[in-house]
Amino acid sequence: MSENLQPSNDQSDIRSIAVQRSTPAAAFDAQWTGPADSVPLARGGIVSTLPYLHALRRHWPLATCLGLSCAIVVSCAVWFGVGAKYTSTSMFRIATQQDVRVFATPGEARFTVDTYAIYKATQFQLIRSPFVIGVALEDDDVKKLRLDERENDPAGWLANEVKVLFPGKGEIMHISMTSRNPIEAKTLALAVTNAYIREVVNAERNRRLQKISELDIVYSEKDSAIRSRRSRLRSLAESYGSGDPEALAIKQQSKMRQLADYQREYMRLDFQLRTLEGTLEAHKAMLDTIDTLVISDAEVDLRVQADPVGRQLAQELMWRELLGIETRIILVQVVPV
Repeated sequence: MSENLQPSNDQSDIRSIAVQRSTPAAAFDAQWTGPADSVPLARGGIVSTLPYLHALRRHWPLATCLGLSCAIVVSCAVWFGVGAKYTSTSMFRIATQQDVRVFATPGEARFTVDTYAIYKATQFQLIRSPFVIGVALEDDDVKKLRLDERENDPAGWLANEVKVLFPGKGEIMHISMTSRNPIEAKTLALAVTNAYIREVVNAERNRRLQKISELDIVYSEKDSAIRSRRSRLRSLAESYGSGDPEALAIKQQSKMRQLADYQREYMRLDFQLRTLEGTLEAHKAMLDTIDTLVISDAEVDLRVQADPVGRQLAQELMWRELLGIETRIILVQVVPV
């Protein structure tokens, strides 16, 4: 029977919770002011937070004042112990498209996503490069900071401290310097900015100006050539007496035909001239060797027979020889012996 009258564990837990909920505040005050071992424990030996919450509810003005006082003390300690940091920033615009002067070149074309990212990374590396940092450290205002007395490697320290950012992955580039000394932050940021402008921006600008000057020279030369050609064409049109393109075309065709005729005549005369020059050279060579040349009678007769004039002279000579023989015969007959 006793076993049936004992409540179960679940029922006892429910009743204990109900009792705790209905316990008056005076009981908690008595428990809070009592000894430490009288603090009510939750199930499993864990300290209950209800008395502490109840105490905070009753003494919240005092707890708030203590919390604010502690916060003020800690803030002052942090402020004066660590100190505030100041940031000086210079901003540049890195355009995604460069201005095209005359015609687009590979270096002046519009950036793609990859090339633009590479260009920004290149600017980042150039700003932190040794020659830009070295020029910045040579600034007179930077020398007054005496970084070499404070840092073992001023160039490496400045390259690590300077920040180059592109907020929002946009076209605006920030060159920032942070320091507890506002004058130092401003001086270093301005020195790095001026060094970047002189060594990188102005160098690229000078290259562009050099290209522009070269283009100006080429433009002047071509403009002079075009003007001279226009003047020559104008004078030709005036000499032809007409500026009509059709009339000039007809005259041009006529002149081209005359030129073709002249060229053919020139080629014919040139051929004849060359032939005569060859013949003259042969005759000159023959004259040079005529004194030592041995000509037989048969060859002479053959040449005479081949030449019409020589053949006529040979016939006359033959007739004269015949007449001479007859004359001698007649004289022989007439004159007595």
